[in-house]
Amino acid sequence: MLQCCSGCHLYRYPPSPICNSCLSPDHQWVPASGKGTLFSFVVVHRALDPYWQGEVPYAVAVVELAEGPHLISNLVGIDFDQIQIGMALRVVFEALSDEIKVPRFRVRQT
Repeated sequence: MLQCCSGCHLYRYPPSPICNSCLSPDHQWVPASGKGTLFSFVVVHRALDPYWQGEVPYAVAVVELAEGPHLISNLVGIDFDQIQIGMALRVVFEALSDEIKVPRFRVRQT
């Protein structure tokens, strides 16, 4: 779900109390398409904290959602040498617990 301004229909992420385009406080929550494009990325090879040592290497991505906002997440299911800016992505949700699921992104087959 994404927050969408009821005044100018701009998608807002992160959610905010007013629209940064038209300053309207009115909004609605609308389903997101789950599609995006890789805007930027970095592959992390060295954990900055011992907690993450078991996770390296991993890819951190800036994904431009089809609706417009950018979201920072991870790329999964891809060899790091195959990552290319502009590649089509789709969201998948990884369950960290029964209550918490986080968005990750995979290559979208067109």
